[in-house]
Amino acid sequence: MRYALVAAITCSVLTISAGVHAQDVPADYQQVLTYLGKSGDFKAAVMKVNIPRNDVNVTVANVKTPTPFGFGGWIAMTKGTGGADVMMGDLVLLQDEVNPVMSALLDNGIDITALHNHFLWDEPRMFYMHVHGRGAPIDLAHKVKPAFDLIGKNSGRPATPGPAPAHRRRPAKSTPRELRRSSDSKASRRAMSTRLPSAVRT
Repeated sequence: MRYALVAAITCSVLTISAGVHAQDVPADYQQVLTYLGKSGDFKAAVMKVNIPRNDVNVTVANVKTPTPFGFGGWIAMTKGTGGADVMMGDLVLLQDEVNPVMSALLDNGIDITALHNHFLWDEPRMFYMHVHGRGAPIDLAHKVKPAFDLIGKNSGRPATPGPAPAHRRRPAKSTPRELRRSSDSKASRRAMSTRLPSAVRT
């Protein structure tokens, strides 16, 4: 009976804590999570949206590397000055996703502040895109959603190699006619001077 009472109290506390945590998310941030269809959390006045790449199986130097080891993308929002929110984030992208995601973000007024990789010998190649924006939370959500919809869309397909660079033949060096004439005349004078006696050359 005693253990049953303790278990019931523990369950009640956990249920209440979960409810309080859900209520702690401000309404404007909860609207962002709902619109994006993503999970997230709110802590220390910062709302973080999780964008893990669970759809990709990555190996680094032929070693299987789980998502928590470096493939969890995210964006975060917090209140800034002047009434606008500040958004920053780090999106984890496949190589083929970099260009379309970047275009979708730039077309909607989101800044790209960095693009880099974290690993060597990773397969498939993974890239990390830093994003930045300012505005109302729901407006920022509308701006990033077109890009988010592209993430993982074609993750099952093999990477498409880019076109091989065209081989350009180096053009033969052409010497202007006037320059050739000048060189020929100088060479002729040098040849003549070597054949003439020193008295004549002076």
